[in-house]
This record gives sequence, structure tokens and C-alpha cells, in this order.
Amino acid sequence: GWVPRSVDALLPHISEVLASSSKPDIKRLFAKEESNSKATVGEKFCTQLEVLAETLEQGETLFVRCIKSNPQMVPGLLNRPLVLEQLLHGGVISALEQRHRGLPERIDYDHFCQ
Repeated sequence: GWVPRSVDALLPHISEVLASSSKPDIKRLFAKEESNSKATVGEKFCTQLEVLAETLEQGETLFVRCIKSNPQMVPGLLNRPLVLEQLLHGGVISALEQRHRGLPERIDYDHFCQ
């Protein structure tokens, strides 16, 4: 069945397991929150998305690519030909080659017009 929107918070034991993860990023995402906080999973996701957007905006280069590691979406399984195909067709390899040759990542518009 469907989970009602107001009750979609993680169960306490699941939050505790994720907060004690050996992976620093997982641990940070599920760190202990104030006991008064009853944010839903959706609200937490929106907050995390806003933090990510702010972090990306602070950087000089915005270069984010989502790569599927395998068509079955199974964790820990890597289909190397699929990943390489996505990197090639997504322009990532070309961008890395240009950076390796020392080409600038961006040119100011005024400089371009000269």
C-alpha cells in the first residue's frame, strides 16, 4: 500500500543503523537530529537537495553527470562497457581530454568576442 505523506519518516531503528554506518557520507546524512524534529523523508530530501544546490552554486565549475553502473540497478555491480559508453557519449571523456591539454574550461564572453 501507499505510505501516507505525514507518516513517511524512517523507523527509529533504521535511522540508528544508518547513523552508525562506517561510510562517512551515510553517517553524515543520518546523524542524530533534535528529538523535536519530525521531518518526513520527503522534507529531509528537499533539505538535502537545497544544500547540494547551494554547494554547487558556490563552486566555479558545474559539472555533474549521473552514471548508471549497471542496467539491473544492483548495488556493487559494475558494468564497465556500459559506464564507458555513458562517459563517452556524455562528453565526459572529451572534456577531460581538453582539460588535460590545458584548454580553459570557460572563456569570458568579452574575451570570446575579441
